[in-house]
Amino acid sequence: MSSSKSYEQIWDEWRDLVNMAPQELEDWLETEESRSVGDTEDGESTGHKSGRRIVTIKRTNKDDISDDQWDHMATVVGYIKRHLSQGGPDEDVETSAWRYSLMNWGHDPLKDDWASLRQAIPAAIRAIPARRRGVAASPNIAMPSTAAPSAPMPTQTA
Repeated sequence: MSSSKSYEQIWDEWRDLVNMAPQELEDWLETEESRSVGDTEDGESTGHKSGRRIVTIKRTNKDDISDDQWDHMATVVGYIKRHLSQGGPDEDVETSAWRYSLMNWGHDPLKDDWASLRQAIPAAIRAIPARRRGVAASPNIAMPSTAAPSAPMPTQTA
C-alpha cells in the first residue's frame, strides 16, 4: 500500500467521508451533471472513473478489499478532504461544479453526516467561554467548585 495511513485509519475516514450509498452514487454517475465536471482524458473525467471504482469498493466486504482498492480509498479520502478544505461557493452550492465534483468522488456536501457534526462539536465547545465550562481561564483565577453555594470559593495555587 502506498499510503502512510493504516488500513483502519483509511477505513474510518472513508466511512466518514464517502457518504453516498452505492446505488445513489451509481445513479448520480448516470446524470449529465456528473459528466459535466472534471478533467477528461479519453472522454471520462478522473472523478467519474473514481466514482465507478468507489461503487465497486462500497459493495466489497472489508476483508476482501485488495491493496489496489485500499490505495484508491486513501486517494479518495485525500481528494475529499482537500476539496472540502477549499470551501464551496457562497451561492448556488446545490448546482455547483464544486458539489458535483465531490459527488463524483462519493461525497455529497449537502447531506447531513455525522463526520461533519463530530468535527463541529469540539469547535463549538471551545467557543463556550471557559468559565461557563468550569475551566480556569488563567492559572491565577479561582473557579467555583461543585460545593454548596455557601461554601467559600476555593483558591488555586500555582
